[in-house]
Amino acid sequence: MSSIQKPLLKLYYDIGSPYSWVAFESLLRYEKMLNIQLELLPVSIGHIFKATKEFINNSTLNPPRFLTAVKLNAPEYLIDASREYWMKAWSQHEPFYGIDTIIEICNKLNIPEEKNLLEATQSTDASNLLKERTNEVLKLGAFGLPWITLKRNISGNEEIFSFWGSDRLPIICDLLGKEFYGPLKENKI
Repeated sequence: MSSIQKPLLKLYYDIGSPYSWVAFESLLRYEKMLNIQLELLPVSIGHIFKATKEFINNSTLNPPRFLTAVKLNAPEYLIDASREYWMKAWSQHEPFYGIDTIIEICNKLNIPEEKNLLEATQSTDASNLLKERTNEVLKLGAFGLPWITLKRNISGNEEIFSFWGSDRLPIICDLLGKEFYGPLKENKI
């Protein structure tokens, strides 16, 4: 008996992109309804802009390196840590690129072994994985974030679709044969 594979939806995001936050929250609200496998992939918007000749004026490496280290070492905290960064950057309008922010987030979320996670943030493993993911999304054609890919299998034929922007959920729902119901505010995350 063959198992039915859920469509895979990948969200490439960076805290430096407020539109990534919109896509992040929207996709989390729709994840169960769409019956998809959602993969959250922190990448570096700074490297994307550099590769595509766009400009960003702050070093953006600490947030995606930290989130990559979280995904590697404490994945159960990835959603909450991402939200804390976005709240700091786009709701509270506070600086969020420094190591002090990482410590603050670890303390607020009671993430165990904060020191090890700080070391992992600066590790070669986290750095290499972040570079690998960023190069992956660039090869997919990304020029900004959020970048979303949908991989589905229809009658044995694999199809991959790519989207840029936080407003593509109606199209994704349509491709999955599901109804789009707006923001689903009642779905607490």
